[in-house]
Amino acid sequence: FERNGDALRVPSTISDRDASARASEGLQALDAACVDEGAPFALSMVMPHLHAARTCCVLQQGAALVSGGMNDNLIRVWAGTPPLQGDPEAHFVMEGHQRAKGADGVLALLEMTTGQLASAGRDGKVLVWDVPRAGEGAPALAHTFEGHGDHNGATVSNAQVVAALAEDHLGRLISGGWDQSVRVWQAAGGSVTELQVLGSKGAFASPVTALCLLTDAALAAAYGDGTIRKYAEASEKGAGYHLVCAVTTGDREVPRSLAPLPNGGFAQVGNAGVLRVWHLSGDLTPAGFTQAAASPPMGDRLFSVISREVPPSHRRASMGGTAVELLVGSDDGRLLVWLAGGNDLKCVQTFKTAGSILSLSALPNGDALIAADSSGMLLLSRAPSRAASRAVQNTY
Repeated sequence: FERNGDALRVPSTISDRDASARASEGLQALDAACVDEGAPFALSMVMPHLHAARTCCVLQQGAALVSGGMNDNLIRVWAGTPPLQGDPEAHFVMEGHQRAKGADGVLALLEMTTGQLASAGRDGKVLVWDVPRAGEGAPALAHTFEGHGDHNGATVSNAQVVAALAEDHLGRLISGGWDQSVRVWQAAGGSVTELQVLGSKGAFASPVTALCLLTDAALAAAYGDGTIRKYAEASEKGAGYHLVCAVTTGDREVPRSLAPLPNGGFAQVGNAGVLRVWHLSGDLTPAGFTQAAASPPMGDRLFSVISREVPPSHRRASMGGTAVELLVGSDDGRLLVWLAGGNDLKCVQTFKTAGSILSLSALPNGDALIAADSSGMLLLSRAPSRAASRAVQNTY
């Protein structure tokens, strides 16, 4: 190719087919380089919501994007790529959650290792769905888990609300709720069994706000009083989880989200507006975790954090052998991209959108999914070929 101002001229010796193939290869290489090197995110697709998006997740290796409504109890499934023409439209809309005590909302979504979708909301239900690919049938409800708000939890207002979901290394579904309990579930065939209740009858006197499966297969659970507890599976078969240790966040802040780190630690955000990085302390007494790094206060509540490992080419020397990228969503609509490694923590990008960013999810290709109360659900990408038109980007 030959450059002519802002255009590329194709020499007459190259056929149209060869030119198209070379251009496609070059664009793919550029996309891969931008993702690997951590280029700034740009808007790729907008999926509007009449009643706002409260939570999001990714299915089918990024082929499907899922949102949970804040005020309508609906779950919407969208194609993972923008349409060739027109605005994106959800190809599935699932109804299963209901209003409870005058409130609505799907609060948590999770892709399970089976490929199924788990959802939880204010009605106390945890639903597991079979979601086919577009054009291959309709979604179907596979299982319903109900327990939060019963006699095994604390007797508190809105005890039925399920705020967080996780899946352990054995494929068991785990839920955390405002009744101050963490529950472990197993579905087999057509039956559902509640295997264990952690913190039964209000033992910890605080609601569960976030769950996270750590890289050492332990479970981290965050509570509204600022405590984060680590549970590990007992060595005796069938004995279930037991409490290993607990740490308290700064100023007893309310933790909102946890993300696993490669070293067995986790990142945490919450109402104090601070991103904290916790590493294993080497032994399990007395705390088990040590705060390795913390950001300056960002002035707003932070609702979500997700992590991905940083390619070696993008690491600074101070990060050591393992580095992660942390994406953080804030109350004022900022997506903040941080690099963390060792005791090093640095913000490298800020992306602004309308409304609070309530949930984040990562795609296998490096793209990021945002659920925002005013903007609906947004797909961001570092790949130039996946960027939305300039007109769409300027709108958001």
